[in-house]
Amino acid sequence: MNQPRLVRINWIGPFAPDKVPVNPEYDDNFGLYQIYGIHEVFGPQSLLYIGKAEHLSFAERINQHLSNWLSSNSDAQVRLGLLHPKDYKHEPKDWSDWKQLLRDTEALTIFWHTPPYNSRNISHYSGPTLRVQNFGQRGRLLPEFSTDWVPPKPMDSDEE
Repeated sequence: MNQPRLVRINWIGPFAPDKVPVNPEYDDNFGLYQIYGIHEVFGPQSLLYIGKAEHLSFAERINQHLSNWLSSNSDAQVRLGLLHPKDYKHEPKDWSDWKQLLRDTEALTIFWHTPPYNSRNISHYSGPTLRVQNFGQRGRLLPEFSTDWVPPKPMDSDEE
C-alpha cells in the first residue's frame, strides 16, 4: 500500500453565517468549511454539511447556502478550514495540486463523518490514500482519519 499523503487542516470559528470573515490574504478565503445547526433528528449544533470553497470564497459559498436552506436554521454556525501550505505544491497559474487535494480531502471528510445534508461521497471514497489531521477549532470532526482504515457503515439489510 502507498504511504498516505498527509493533509493538515487548521480550523477557525465558529462564525455566524452572515459574519464569515474575508481575509485580506487572498489564499485564506478558500478551503473546506463545516456548517452546524439544528437538525430534527440529531438536535442542536449538529454537523449538517461539509463543503469546499474552491472557486468561490468562503463568504460567497456560505451566502449561496443562506439563499437556499441555511437561512431557516436559526442556530447555524460555520467553521473554516485551511490546508497547511506545506501539504500541497504551490503552482501560481492554476493551483491544480491544491484543487485536487481540496476535492479529495472534502470527499474523505464527508465519507468519514456522513453529514445529513451532504449527498455525495457518503457511501464510498475512491480517491488517493490520505491521512487527514484536524487542528484548531475542528468542531465535531475527528482529530485524525485516513484511508488506511474504513469506518464501518450500517447495512441496509438484516444480514450480517
